[in-house]
Amino acid sequence: MENVTESINWAKGILLAEGYIISDTNDSSKSIQTTPWSSITRFLTSSGYVYLKQMPPTLALEPIIMQILHDQLQVNVPVVIGINEELSCFLMKDSGKPLREFLKDNFQPDLLYRAVKKYSRIQLSTRGYVNTFLDLGVPDWRLEKLPNLYGQLIAKEDLLKADGMTTSELNLLHELYPRFLFMCELLSGYKIPATLDHCDFHDNNVLVGNNANDITIIDWGETVITHPFFSLITFLNTAARRYNLKETDKIYVKLQSVCFENWGDILPKNDLSEVILLAKKLWSIYSAFGFYRLMMGCGTEEFRSCIGRLTGYFREFIKI
Repeated sequence: MENVTESINWAKGILLAEGYIISDTNDSSKSIQTTPWSSITRFLTSSGYVYLKQMPPTLALEPIIMQILHDQLQVNVPVVIGINEELSCFLMKDSGKPLREFLKDNFQPDLLYRAVKKYSRIQLSTRGYVNTFLDLGVPDWRLEKLPNLYGQLIAKEDLLKADGMTTSELNLLHELYPRFLFMCELLSGYKIPATLDHCDFHDNNVLVGNNANDITIIDWGETVITHPFFSLITFLNTAARRYNLKETDKIYVKLQSVCFENWGDILPKNDLSEVILLAKKLWSIYSAFGFYRLMMGCGTEEFRSCIGRLTGYFREFIKI
């Protein structure tokens, strides 16, 4: 990540101007994450920890999205202290410990249920703010837009072949375009409104405060506007993989029920089951869009260790 030193100097200046006293110990500032999509530095201050996050310009809407969620919708997201648009970074207050750390040594499914309930309520609250976020520049992945995005991505033949896709697989994806279009239209027919979509919602992007009911959703840089079930399925799939849950397990069944319970008021039970199944079939393409966006925003060279992942999402769709 470029300009990290400049960002740290900016952050220290903002903290001092806001009345924070930065610790003079060796632990006063510490890099806690460096990935192609973000760099995070933690500062120890007189008011506890404060975090500096720097992102590629393509993900730099994150603090503005969080401010809207916090100020207008009273959503539990980290409190933003300062934003530097030129350096694509921002400062935020500490909000607790990652849920994944809580569950690592003591698996508590109730915490998963609480987290997804919190997130689904956020989704519901954003239904009337879709145009606000679109005007801000949040990508438009509503169902009617997905077939065009699909066509654009499968046209990147050199990129996909470099990722391991075969010519026959590419041809098949082109042949499947009408099927993908039909599935999007079918899902759209159930009239579930588009919402703000986290696009990377899982247990490590949930923070838990001193009170177990104090739950904060973090990492809104990959946000899009799309069908609300896609990110719920991301959470469900991640939990199933990480905690070895089978679809027949009671915890999985309960977690899936909690994921979609807020939408039961809109759809009859049978229709809800059909929509979940259909959204699961489309989820791999949604995931391909998200991964491609990260690759383009951070630079394909940064993702050499992930060769085959994009192709894997498409192969999953072909298999379905």
